[in-house]
Amino acid sequence: MPELPEVETVARDLRLELVGRRFVSAWVSQPGVLRFPDAARFTADLAGRSVGAVERRGKYIFCRLDGGEDLVVHLGMTGHLRVVGEMCIRDSAADKVILGIPLYARSWSGAQVTSGGYAPLVADALSEPGVAYDYDFAEATPELTSAPGGVPTQLWFDDADSLLRKVAAVGQLGLAGIATWRAGFEDPAFWSVI
Repeated sequence: MPELPEVETVARDLRLELVGRRFVSAWVSQPGVLRFPDAARFTADLAGRSVGAVERRGKYIFCRLDGGEDLVVHLGMTGHLRVVGEMCIRDSAADKVILGIPLYARSWSGAQVTSGGYAPLVADALSEPGVAYDYDFAEATPELTSAPGGVPTQLWFDDADSLLRKVAAVGQLGLAGIATWRAGFEDPAFWSVI
């Protein structure tokens, strides 16, 4: 578990990256880490909000949002946050960026992450009672959510529509091209889309 100096270092880095910037969208890869609210409300409430300040109090990091609310971060046992998306490529020319597309499904169930073929993981997820289907338009990715045995579970995968949207985004954004992430689970039918 990180100690106060490590938490302060993360808070300083976040201060440089976030203060004065606005969340365009939000995405929760592991809904179980949220204490409040649920993932859908969290992402909806965070989108469009700007960060006025980043402060550390003990081992908690407070991102002061417009409207008077705070995004509270605790580093848990890992002691780090990952910066992904636009922050990683903002200083790169678009024609030097390659969009990576995973050709497998990934499931988050509590702390367990599972990768596998579309067909078996989707079939397993659809067999769970109370499964819900949603489409994340910001990520151009379908998802299935359920709570087998009371454990929040989220399955992200691509279908033909989401792959076509991502392929189209390459041209729309002027990116250099597409790369595929293989894990040995990909459905051969998806090669015809790419």
